Amino acid sequence: MTDRDYRILADRFEAETLDASGFSHLDHIGVACQMLQRYDFLDAARTYSRALRGIASKAGAPGKFNLTVTLAFLSLLSERMASTPTKPSANSWRKTPT
Repeated sequence: MTDRDYRILADRFEAETLDASGFSHLDHIGVACQMLQRYDFLDAARTYSRALRGIASKAGAPGKFNLTVTLAFLSLLSERMASTPTKPSANSWRKTPT
């Protein structure tokens, strides 16, 4: 996916119209990057968490949402984005060791 595709996916994610069945781990990262670029950290965390909880519930798996894990994920991603000289995208994480 391109950054443009992740912007569109993030819009669908935020509106909770995304089909969870095709939402990969890389898509989680791409959408999170978009949210962290659109909003300050606290607003991004609130928006991302609310949408993820809603999508998980609609998929019949509300127990899969974990606020602590979500906040830790967003915190680590935000920290890495702040230390990356170029605008990161989900695809850039493929090349970056954890």
